[in-house]
Amino acid sequence: MEGIYQQVSTENLNSFLEEIGTPLLIRKRLDTLKPLMYVRNIGAGQWKVTTETTLKSISQKFTFDRACPYVDPYTGKQYTMTVTQESENTWVMHQISTISGGKNICIIWKFREVDVTITSICGDVVAKQFFQFAKI
Repeated sequence: MEGIYQQVSTENLNSFLEEIGTPLLIRKRLDTLKPLMYVRNIGAGQWKVTTETTLKSISQKFTFDRACPYVDPYTGKQYTMTVTQESENTWVMHQISTISGGKNICIIWKFREVDVTITSICGDVVAKQFFQFAKI
């Protein structure tokens, strides 16, 4: 799972970003970018995932099964984030809105030997991002 991955394509990403409240200009910009994603085990049970584009670099640190605060860098919305390891190659991130009536998000990472598929779900909207393994 550790390594560097390059996004190669997406499905329905703009609709998902709209559903979670990402501003139009940012959505349009994100739709054209092909980010790099760095996945690292930083020790003591912690993981760090950094997504890097020409627009912004975003890092998330987490320990499996441990809730932590998360602020969406594009919308400013606040969540309680928990990541679980459902299987050897599958991680599930739940972002629970801290605002009553806010939208919750579920993100599923499925790692394979040469790629990772990230499925993002908010309400009835589902998006997919496809990344290819770049290097370790």
